[in-house]
Amino acid sequence: MEMHTLPSGRDYFNLEDLTLLKRLHDIGTIEWADKPYTLKSGIPSRVYIHGRNEITEDPSVLKLIGAKIATRAEKVRSGGRPLCLIGIPTAGTPLAAAASIYWGGMGFRQMRQILKDHGASHGWTDSPPNPDVEYMTTENVMTTGRSIWENLERLATDGYPMKKMHHIVLIDRQQGGLRKLAERGYEHVEVIYNLLDIAYAFKVMGLWSEERYVSIVDEIQAHQAA
Repeated sequence: MEMHTLPSGRDYFNLEDLTLLKRLHDIGTIEWADKPYTLKSGIPSRVYIHGRNEITEDPSVLKLIGAKIATRAEKVRSGGRPLCLIGIPTAGTPLAAAASIYWGGMGFRQMRQILKDHGASHGWTDSPPNPDVEYMTTENVMTTGRSIWENLERLATDGYPMKKMHHIVLIDRQQGGLRKLAERGYEHVEVIYNLLDIAYAFKVMGLWSEERYVSIVDEIQAHQAA
């Protein structure tokens, strides 16, 4: 398949990327809506990114995502120590599991949504970080970065070196999240796909019209985190 120059800084999508993005489109993970959704950030958007049941119920898609995350994790890891991924709840958890189970060579930990006051462990994960293990987090989508930051701060209270760790995000909506996280000291955020790149790829593949693509360009430009 022909390689395409993209308008937002990336210089290509290969066949593997286009295959995964088309599957995400076909199973409804990336949904276009004529009436805008209101995101958690308060930003209105005609694109909603799901990333829960429709992914976890399709093992073939989950495997492709796991490959992308595992490849990025292997690329940026410091080496010398075993690697373990921590999924940001709830949508990030199956992404960490997919990278670990389908592709091997790394473990994963689950993070709680709320702390518990019973049992043996009262932290955000079941045990403190192991100094002999390298940890990274995974998340499905980022808008302004606030939700990710809140969870990273929680893990920091458990002793994880969050500002030294890498944090892998499947899709960045490009509305200020990277900048806001960097301002808070989280400089190692790894984005797999930008929303504008996805919209462009959908246009190239004939899945979205030129009008939809332009609408996403305008939306990203209009709504940036202050």
